[in-house]
Amino acid sequence: MIIIPAVDIKNGKCVRLSQGKADQETVYYDNPSECAAMWHEQGAKNLHVIDLDGAFDGKDVNLSVIKDLVASMPEMEIQVGGGIRNPEIASRYLDEIKVSKVIIGTLAIKQPQLVCQLAATYPNRIYISYDMKDGKIRSEGWLKEASVSIQDSLESFSQAPLGGLIVTDIKNDGMLRGVDAAAFTNLAEMTSLPVIAAGGITNLQDIQALKDTGKIAGVICGKSIYEKTLDLRQAIALVQ
Repeated sequence: MIIIPAVDIKNGKCVRLSQGKADQETVYYDNPSECAAMWHEQGAKNLHVIDLDGAFDGKDVNLSVIKDLVASMPEMEIQVGGGIRNPEIASRYLDEIKVSKVIIGTLAIKQPQLVCQLAATYPNRIYISYDMKDGKIRSEGWLKEASVSIQDSLESFSQAPLGGLIVTDIKNDGMLRGVDAAAFTNLAEMTSLPVIAAGGITNLQDIQALKDTGKIAGVICGKSIYEKTLDLRQAIALVQ
């Protein structure tokens, strides 16, 4: 299991939201590249970068900011999501900016065949994202409930060479109230894809709980490492 620090970008700055709500943000760093360097110094080899403006607007709003961040951190594997609603944006990130992986949520729900084609072009570099609330997938910046079920969505990707699945627990995201390990485990048992969990991770006990399931390939840590309820170095050491 790997630990992946999150860098969420809004208006060019590194922020965290509570339950994905745009009006409940805390700015932690004016320069996301400085934030990425800090997590790298603490032992992180992977980074989860989200263009929050892109997620809400459906386009690559913070592309230039992310380009600078990726260029400044050539040692890290960086996965990027938020606003990747067409193949052109995905290719821009993968071919021009040279990110390791792209994360696709809304497009995966609306046009799964298009995402399957992307995965065929970029094997193991396309991750799909399920943002979950009350057992339902949310899309378009978590604002709308998807009409497709988890099972049907997973079936549409059964033959695609995807890199993995990122699952976010919206209710607990950014709330620092603990992780629902059982919910992540239940979803992981529905697929053979590596599952990366996000939302609710608060402390080392949460990391241990997810590790103990034996079903989770990675954990994305956000507010917990910014508010220092979780020590990143200790989390990495625990999973190693």
